[in-house]
Amino acid sequence: MVYFGSETISEEIYAVLAALPAVTTVVPAARILNLSVVPASVSLPAVLHYMETGTYDGPIGYTQTHERMRYVVRLTCVGESTNPIRAAAEAAFVALDGLEATRDGANLGFQVSGEWPLTTVLDGGVLYRQLGFYLDVHLTQGG
Repeated sequence: MVYFGSETISEEIYAVLAALPAVTTVVPAARILNLSVVPASVSLPAVLHYMETGTYDGPIGYTQTHERMRYVVRLTCVGESTNPIRAAAEAAFVALDGLEATRDGANLGFQVSGEWPLTTVLDGGVLYRQLGFYLDVHLTQGG
């Protein structure tokens, strides 16, 4: 089987986040997005998760049996405070750090490797705040 590990990992991250009441109370599952930006049509708060970098020579099952990727998971809300998203960000951090899973014939290992810089973004006169973290993900073929 040939597949792209980034899809497998994104599906697992989504499944974990969508199953966390601390996240879905604040961010409905439809706003947990495998994107690097929040589309203008999506209300906030939202969760973004996406692959930032990867080290591999091709899709798993073709030439490789493992790959490492760095993923970003970040929550964004409107306003000057992170209070609306803090509990959800903490729950996501705890649920994903150290997680081991098997999906689509691959073993996945997640390790939080750093904090997304606390950022305030001013766009069109509106302030947005973000909390999040980086994940190092190791995917190996097998199951």
